[in-house]
Parts: sequence; structure tokens; C-alpha cells
Amino acid sequence: SATVSFSDSSSLAAITNRIVHAGTLVLFTNTATDADLPANILSFSLEAGAPALAGIGTNSGVFNWQTSDGQVGSTNSITVRVTDNGVPPKSDTKPFSIAVLGRPNIESATVSGGAFNLTWTAIPGQKYRVQFKDDLNDANWSDLVPDVTASLSSAFKSDPLSATQRFYRVLVLTP
Repeated sequence: SATVSFSDSSSLAAITNRIVHAGTLVLFTNTATDADLPANILSFSLEAGAPALAGIGTNSGVFNWQTSDGQVGSTNSITVRVTDNGVPPKSDTKPFSIAVLGRPNIESATVSGGAFNLTWTAIPGQKYRVQFKDDLNDANWSDLVPDVTASLSSAFKSDPLSATQRFYRVLVLTP
């Protein structure tokens, strides 16, 4: 989240840059305070140049943007503005960026030491869930616990071999 304080000098805390997979909903709350008594009403907006379909709640400061495969390889510069309704109005802005990478891609699937080993492209710090099913016609997927938090640009999960064939998928988890 980001914070702004209005007094004689306005200040909006830096907003963290993000790297996400395509298909990720980017959602976070900006917060602001006003030192005036009584406090002024604050409103949030996005400066020109924000991605199409990105939005921010005028009163809530909640930023949201549903990324898509069409944005893969892009780095999107976005600036949040918060403005009070004082006379004259005071405002502050902070820029941040969202880089959109492709969805997780299987890099290798091997059998070694009695286990099936799966490696996929990842974003460091991102949490992933591997799921499996023994029959593609089954309605439900089963979780392969625990979830994996990537520390590098690829992630890895191992599953002891079972007596039947298995099908796997990798899900990107949102915080």
C-alpha cells in the first residue's frame, strides 16, 4: 500500500514496482491521510498513460488491473495521484511500473529417484500451486502440497511416482 500525508508539504509513499504473469489481477490499496483539521476529502486518480482497463477507486484508493496475454513483454508505467479538496487543493503523485511476463511455462518434466520432477518459469518471490489428476475427465484437481515460493526465475516441485499416470498444472497464487 502507499500512504500520503498532507500538511505544509504533501508526501505520497513510493509504490512498489511489480513483475507479474499475464492473466494476473493486480490489486492493492493506496492509503492517504490529511493533517488538516477538519480533514479534507481525498480522491485518487490515475494519470494519463495508465494501461487501458486499469482503474483506481476514487474514494477507496484501490488500484486494479487485470493483465492479459496481450501485454506479455510490456513494462507499464503508471502514476497515482491523490488530491485533497482544500482551497487551494493539494495533491501528490508517485509513479510505479508493472512488467508483464508470460504465464508459467514448463521447462522440464523428468523422472529421477522414484519421483516425477517438474520445473517451470517463475518470478522470484511469487507463490505457485501444483495440482494433479490421474484422469483428465475427472472434474477436480488435487493439490500437490505444499505450495512453492520461487526464489529464482524457475521453480521446481517433486512428486513421488504413483501407480497410474498423472496430469499436472501450475497455478499462480495471488497474495
